[in-house]
This record gives sequence, structure tokens and C-alpha cells, in this order.
Amino acid sequence: KNILTIKADPTADEKAYLHKGIAARKFTRAFTLPEYFEVESAGFEDGILFIALIRNIPEEKKPKQLAIN
Repeated sequence: KNILTIKADPTADEKAYLHKGIAARKFTRAFTLPEYFEVESAGFEDGILFIALIRNIPEEKKPKQLAIN
């Protein structure tokens, strides 16, 4: 609960490279999300992982405004 886990297990490339800048290896990272945060979407573009988070606060937890006369 409230933990975002990112895992990668790259497959072996059959292509022959003269130089490959970043080593491809398995990894796992876990992040604790703040309360009421959820993952909205995730994407992978040009070698960069994008994760969109949204904050869903229940109505009973939101601040209330009171009129004072």
C-alpha cells in the first residue's frame, strides 16, 4: 500500500554495437508515495520513464470554510 515499485529486466539484444553507453541490467526500485497519491499513467519514451501522479483527497479530509458574521 502506497508503494510504487519499478522493475526492469531488459532482454538481450541480438544487435552488434560498437559502443553501448548504458549497461542493461536488472533493477528494482521502490518509492513510498505520500498519502492520497495515486499513479495516473506511465510511459516510456526515448529511454526515459514518465510517471504521472494525482492527488485524490477525500471530501471529508479537505479543509472546510466557515463564514463568520
